[in-house]
Amino acid sequence: MTHYFKLAGILPLLCATLVLRGQNETDALRYSLTEPFGTARASGMAGAFGALGGDFTSLSINPAGIGVYRRSEMALTFGVSGFNTNADYKNVQNSQSEFQFHVPQIGMVGVSESTGNWKYVNYGIGYNKLQNFNQSYVISGTVNDISMTRLFADQAFGTNSEELYNSFPYGAGLAWETYLIDPIDTNTNNQFVAAIPYGDVQQRMDVRQSGHMGETVFTVGGNYNDNLFVGATLGLPVVRFNRTTSYRESDVDAALPIDNFTWSENLTTSGSGVNIKLGAIYRVNDLLRLHGAWHSASSISLTDTWTTAINSEFKDGSTYSSSTDGVYQYRLKTPGRVFLGAAFIIGKAGLVSADYEMINYSNARLRQSNSFLDDYDFKAENNTIEALYRNANNVRIGTEWRISEVFRVRGGYAFQQNPFAKGATNYTSNIMTYSGGVGYRGDHLFIDLGYQHRSSSAEQYLFDPANTSPANLDMVKGEVIFGVGLRY
Repeated sequence: MTHYFKLAGILPLLCATLVLRGQNETDALRYSLTEPFGTARASGMAGAFGALGGDFTSLSINPAGIGVYRRSEMALTFGVSGFNTNADYKNVQNSQSEFQFHVPQIGMVGVSESTGNWKYVNYGIGYNKLQNFNQSYVISGTVNDISMTRLFADQAFGTNSEELYNSFPYGAGLAWETYLIDPIDTNTNNQFVAAIPYGDVQQRMDVRQSGHMGETVFTVGGNYNDNLFVGATLGLPVVRFNRTTSYRESDVDAALPIDNFTWSENLTTSGSGVNIKLGAIYRVNDLLRLHGAWHSASSISLTDTWTTAINSEFKDGSTYSSSTDGVYQYRLKTPGRVFLGAAFIIGKAGLVSADYEMINYSNARLRQSNSFLDDYDFKAENNTIEALYRNANNVRIGTEWRISEVFRVRGGYAFQQNPFAKGATNYTSNIMTYSGGVGYRGDHLFIDLGYQHRSSSAEQYLFDPANTSPANLDMVKGEVIFGVGLRY
C-alpha cells in the first residue's frame, strides 16, 4: 500500500487535542481522593472515628486517637471487594464486574503508663489502605460524525511527515506508521487526511484498572489527665496503579480501504512519599468528645511507565502495527486536609460519632522530578487543576451499640462531595457510602465484621470532549471486611 490516498471534498477540520499519555489533572485527582478504609470496626461505622480513637484506623484520621488506648494491641484486617460498572453510551449498555481480596489494615499499638498528669504515652506502627483503584468497564456504540483518525490528522497538521514520529510519538506518529493518516496530495507533505474522515464506525473502549494507595504510619501520642489526647503521625504513602486501555473502531464504510484499527495503552505508575498528621481530642465530659486534626500535603514522587500502540487492518488483508514506550518521573503535592468532629458516648449503651473533612482539590500540584535535567514546570497542567477542581466538604457519621456484654452492632454513612468546580466539562457525582457491621469484644480477643456499599456516577469520554459525547458510568462497590485483634 502506498502512503497516499486522495479524497475530494474534505471539509476543514477543527483543531482537536487527542487524549494521549501525559501527567495531568486526572493523575492529581486520582491520588488525592481517599476512601474510609481501615479496620472492620471503623469500616462498619463509615470511618467516623476522628473523635473516638482507640482504633488503628484513627492513626490515619486523627493521630490523637492513639492516646485513648489503655492496653497494647495487634490487629489485622482482610477485605473482599466486589466492583460493578455499568456504562451507557449511544443507548448501548455494558456491565462489568470483578472481585478482589486485599488487606486494608495491619498494625500494632504499644501502651506505656506514665507518671504525673501524662497518664499514657503510646506509640503505633502499621499500614492503612487509603484508596482502591480496581475497576473495569466497556463502552461501545455507533458514532456517525467522528473518528479518532480525524484527531490524528488534526494533530499532524503543519508537521512534515518525516517528523511526525518524533513530534507526536504517542499519537499522530503512530497513526502515520499504521496508515491511519495520509498526505492530502503528493505536493503537500504537512497536511493530512484521515483514513476514516466522516465517522460511521462502531466504537469500543475496554478499560481495566488495578492497584491501590496506602500508607505506612508511625504514630506517637499521649493522654493528659484523661481529658486531652494528642498525637502525631508520620505517614509514608505508597502508590501502585495499573491501567490497560484498548480503543477500537470497526465496521467502517465499505467504500473506504480500512477495515479496523485499535489504539491501546498500558500504564503503570508507582511511587512513594511523605506527610505529617497532627491531632487532638478533648473530653468535655463523660458524654461528649470533640476533635480536630490537620493533615499536611503529601509529597509523592511518581514514575509512569507506559506502552502505546496502534494496530490497523485493511480490507486488502494488509496489517500494520507501531508502538512506543515511555518512562517519566515527576512529583505530586496532594491537598492538605482539615478534620473536625464530635462523638457522643451514651454510657455503656452505645455511641454516635460524626466527622467533617474539608479538602481543596484545586490545591494539588504537579511538579518536576528532583533531576536537575528535568525543567518542565507543569504550569499549564496546574492551571487546569486550579480551574477544574474546587473545595469539597465530606461528612462521615457512625454509630455503635452494645447488645450484650461482648457483642456490638454498628452502622454508618459517608458523603464525599464531588471534586469538580461548577461548569467543568468533566462530571463525577457525589460518592455515597452506607455501612454496617457487628463485633465481638472479649477481654483479650476481638473480632469484627463490616460491610460497605459505595455508589457513584461519572462521565467518561472516549477521546477529546470537544469532539464526542460522553458515556455515563454508574459504579457500585460492595466490600466485606473481617478483622481480628489481640489486646495484651
